[in-house]
Amino acid sequence: MGKKTARTAEPAPPTLDASLKEVLSSTSGTATMKLLEASILWDSASDDDGRSSLPDFFEKVKPFVDSLAAKASGDGDEDDVQLAALHAEYAKKTDEELVAEVAELKSAGAIEKQMVKALKKLPVIDRRRHLFVRVLVIAAEAEDDADEEGDVDASDALGFDDDYIEKLTEEDCAEKDQGQEGEEEVTDVAAWVCGLPTSELREMCEARGCLPILPSENRLPLVQSLLRAMLEAEEEDGEEGDEEEEDDDEEDEEDEEDEEDEEDEEDEDEDEGEEDGNDGKESEGADGKKKAVKGPSGEPSAKKSRRGAQQDGGQCAQQ
Repeated sequence: MGKKTARTAEPAPPTLDASLKEVLSSTSGTATMKLLEASILWDSASDDDGRSSLPDFFEKVKPFVDSLAAKASGDGDEDDVQLAALHAEYAKKTDEELVAEVAELKSAGAIEKQMVKALKKLPVIDRRRHLFVRVLVIAAEAEDDADEEGDVDASDALGFDDDYIEKLTEEDCAEKDQGQEGEEEVTDVAAWVCGLPTSELREMCEARGCLPILPSENRLPLVQSLLRAMLEAEEEDGEEGDEEEEDDDEEDEEDEEDEEDEEDEEDEDEDEGEEDGNDGKESEGADGKKKAVKGPSGEPSAKKSRRGAQQDGGQCAQQ
């Protein structure tokens, strides 16, 4: 018989404390991201151990948040100060305050109806943590949106503005050798326009409908007119893009409202179905005998008695 090979024991999964220490001590990521990752640890552990056996999230991350506040007092990091204040605020929130906040977030469209239902089913300790995390996510998303939009105007996109155009001189608009077509990518639009051949300047102005009315042998009026037309076109494109985004946002909001209305109607139908089912059931009286339960109209919802049926039949026969 061959020898039995000893099985190597699988390493035990890291404890919640060990995983939390690894997340919070990481040198990458912001403090907000670390707290979001820490909350995920609680969600993962809840699936195995049950929520009741887990320590309070706010107490476990408090040393980390306190260290942020201490550093912020010296360096003046406003984000860390606000994060520490938000942590302290949610750590003390009562269940009544949490329920009211869920309703406020739903009315503001910050959370969907399904999340509202899920939050209501959670214990207070978990509802507090999930709401804290949700507020962090909302703040992070708002900051990302602001960074993406960035209020970039036409002058930033093109690299010149009206003031630049006004200060141009005839010397600035001297024709320059453009080299072979497509040889180099245009990085300075204004300088490229200033150096274009006069014939091309005229063609581009005519195409944009901005050819100066008064004929001139100078290139300056052509360059200034073309640059102004390009600036106006860029501004119009930006406004159209903003309007399209607003329309898309409105359509998304309308779709979400329609979905919520449909869900509300389904919930109401389910509730009415349960009530109708209860109306049709028979209940037992004090003497143990089954009695017919009257429906909403006042008539018995159970079947007619045999005597009533015979009376009805007799009346029909007489007629």
